Amino acid sequence: MNLTHLTTLAAIARTGSFVGAARALRLPPSTVTGHVAALETALGVQLVARTTRAVRMTAIGARLAEDGQAIADRAAEAAARLAVEKASPGGTVRLALPFALAQDVIAPVVGRFLCAYSGITVDLRLSNARDDLIADSLDLAVRVGPVMGQSLHKRVLFHARQLCLGPPDMPPPRRLVDLAEAPFLGFAAEMTLSAIGPDGAERVTLRPRLVANDPKTLSRAAAAGAGFALLPALVAADLLRAGALVPVLTNYRHETIEVSLISHGRTRDTPAVALLAAFLASETARLGDEEQGFQPP
Repeated sequence: MNLTHLTTLAAIARTGSFVGAARALRLPPSTVTGHVAALETALGVQLVARTTRAVRMTAIGARLAEDGQAIADRAAEAAARLAVEKASPGGTVRLALPFALAQDVIAPVVGRFLCAYSGITVDLRLSNARDDLIADSLDLAVRVGPVMGQSLHKRVLFHARQLCLGPPDMPPPRRLVDLAEAPFLGFAAEMTLSAIGPDGAERVTLRPRLVANDPKTLSRAAAAGAGFALLPALVAADLLRAGALVPVLTNYRHETIEVSLISHGRTRDTPAVALLAAFLASETARLGDEEQGFQPP
């Protein structure tokens, strides 16, 4: 059933005539007649008994008009609430993100967002697992690396530069292949590392002595003297500034990592979610540019 047609039927019941309904709804009388005819055809019953002198609702028509008015009232209330939310958004936005980006990258941005929008609450879910947005009732998620799934909407936030890092007192490798004989910390029990060096593309297969799915953890272990690791510069920025980690293989260029914001629908349909998505995109866009000019001591 068409909501507009139900609204028209409710107006006829309320005003007692087609002309009164047309005046109340600011519609031509012929449109009102068409709405009722369409409803009666769709339902296969007479809703309004019409004579040259009077209009009378049938029993079915009266009940349907009452239900239609209730539906129209609820729709109007929903539209009013949406208008208020758009003017002053509220509610809770659930955002998932990996541990490595939470403390130093995303938390400060969310903090500034909350100062700007006092009516919105943010529920941060920290996990290195790739949560299912729908199953886990998430509105947004920050993802590092490729995003799989055609139903997901992706917005690239920035590209993170990677550096090969190690403790300052450990003899540095001179070529990429030297890492095969050096203590290395990585994300898998066996991994292949590729880079563009002085003589072009090179690659080496590594078997890390420490395996972890969190780059922040690897950076701390490397700074403690455990070995070398290929890490996003922004994750290890504090250790680089403190001199606890130093870049090695500086004549090699490693691929950047894409950091994206994903959702399972059009975020603009939910004002609070749309605002946080836009705020995150705006505030993190500069990170890629800052990394390009980052010069550790």
